[in-house]
Amino acid sequence: AEARAGFREVLSRAWVRAPIAGFAISNLALAAFIVLGPLVFITHFAHGKTDWGIVSACGSFGAIAGSLASVRFAPRHPLYAGFLTSVLLAVPIAALAHPLPWPLVAVAWGFGMGSVALSNTWWETTLQRGIPEHLYSRVRSYDILVSFVFMPVGMIIVGPVADAVGFAWTLAVAAIIVAVTNLAVAAVPAVRSLTPDDLSLVTAEAV
Repeated sequence: AEARAGFREVLSRAWVRAPIAGFAISNLALAAFIVLGPLVFITHFAHGKTDWGIVSACGSFGAIAGSLASVRFAPRHPLYAGFLTSVLLAVPIAALAHPLPWPLVAVAWGFGMGSVALSNTWWETTLQRGIPEHLYSRVRSYDILVSFVFMPVGMIIVGPVADAVGFAWTLAVAAIIVAVTNLAVAAVPAVRSLTPDDLSLVTAEAV
């Protein structure tokens, strides 16, 4: 009964269901970077293993920077701003399709992970403000389940897909999917127009 109630709450709010679907699709496509990245680096760069380690570290530093930036910036339309920002995640994926110099890939991955950390903070705080307390854990459970279950699915399928159509095509299409998905979610009216004032109104009505 609680699972059904949580599912109804997700479906009843366009500003919740659209982002969750967007996270699922983006995470599915992001698997291309994680799975194919090490292979691309070993193949194309003289010190591929070391260079890939640096790229990975830049992603971590970018995520930290994005998290710190989220403390300073509070956009009027947090979800809209978050999904526009998340388009940057497509850049490092595209940078691997016909590999750019590895320092550029590292910078792109840093900005990509920074955009994820920034937008995730805006998403999670919006969810906490806009979902009544007694329903929050149920909605959040669906958010985590749907958002992340597709990452391992992507990791399973990206290898065979890359073998069939090539690394370049796989990465290019994955980058396009990430960019288009985030832009599409940002364009959803309920996402684009949502403001903190709307969330305060929802919370007040629930109380």
